[in-house]
Amino acid sequence: MTLTATTARTTLLLTALAVIASGLWWLAEREMAALTPPSPPAPQIDGTAYQTFTRIYDRSGRLQQTLTAARLDHERLSAQVLLTQVTFESFRPPYHTVAFAQQARWLENEGRLDLWNTVRIRRDALDAPPLALATEALTLWPHEGRGSSATQTWLLQGARWAVGDTLTAERDFTHIVLAGNAHVHWPAPPSPRQRVPQPNAPSARPGKGSG
Repeated sequence: MTLTATTARTTLLLTALAVIASGLWWLAEREMAALTPPSPPAPQIDGTAYQTFTRIYDRSGRLQQTLTAARLDHERLSAQVLLTQVTFESFRPPYHTVAFAQQARWLENEGRLDLWNTVRIRRDALDAPPLALATEALTLWPHEGRGSSATQTWLLQGARWAVGDTLTAERDFTHIVLAGNAHVHWPAPPSPRQRVPQPNAPSARPGKGSG
């Protein structure tokens, strides 16, 4: 086949444009790949159990903690335990604390329990009304009796309430710090004189000789 000069020049121009476009597309793909962060590796689960119940005792044989989950997955690389529909109980007299969450992660090496997705906590004590806590994510260190949250947290105890953007708790949630747009309605408890009714004064009895 014979090409005229005009056709040859047109073909050469189209070929050059195609090469340039291909090069630009290659550069754009490389730039996008450099800007896109690598996806985290998928967890490598080496064991799964359902409807699990675990008890943890101290050296004297006293029950310290219980952990119930609808599903338990053990992740091999990080040696962590992934939990679904979790109930965690801690027995640290005089406090009994129960935590609920849809998802959790237990890191044995750090003694840490990460809870997220509808977290609810209730702490009971003999000398105070129950303390209730609601948030979306919370980290507990059960053996130390402390916790922290970077999500908005609500507290409720009787007629008292408080809310804050972050929470730090120590001493089995008896010492709590709320920060970031915090609002607190936490009146002091009544004094013993206000709580205990005063007995009425005894009525005077007449003596034997009165008449």
